[in-house]
Amino acid sequence: MVDTINELSNLASKLNQKSDTLNKTIEGIEAKLNKLNLGVETWLESYDRHTVVVGDPTYDEAKGVTSRDETFLGFARFEDGWHLAIKDTVAEKNADGDFLMADVVLVRPLLTAPRNVRIKAMELIPTLLDAIKVEAESLLKAIDAAEEAAKKL
Repeated sequence: MVDTINELSNLASKLNQKSDTLNKTIEGIEAKLNKLNLGVETWLESYDRHTVVVGDPTYDEAKGVTSRDETFLGFARFEDGWHLAIKDTVAEKNADGDFLMADVVLVRPLLTAPRNVRIKAMELIPTLLDAIKVEAESLLKAIDAAEEAAKKL
């Protein structure tokens, strides 16, 4: 048993060091995004493949629905500024068998999420950056259209 505890101790030390590095990486990405001053809230909640965590489905007899917990990665504004973020939700299965978001349970900065969630979320950072770009381009088009409409008044 002593060997096992020693092995766990070494593993914990390495894991904590890597977690610190991961946190610094998250902070660095946030700093770069904030320096751009985009101010564009974006969430990867369109498809299962963009879900950070998907819970097992459960059936609620009182509601008569099957639901599951889902966690999504995003970029959002909080009281202290813009952060990479996690949105914990509950999705309910519809008549077609698809899970659709029914309720947002919690939105929090990614840095406050459990380690396993932070690790899984990092795999989706490139996809999130692409989504932020698409959202920013969409906002620019909407502003241009609004300006054109205003000129015609």
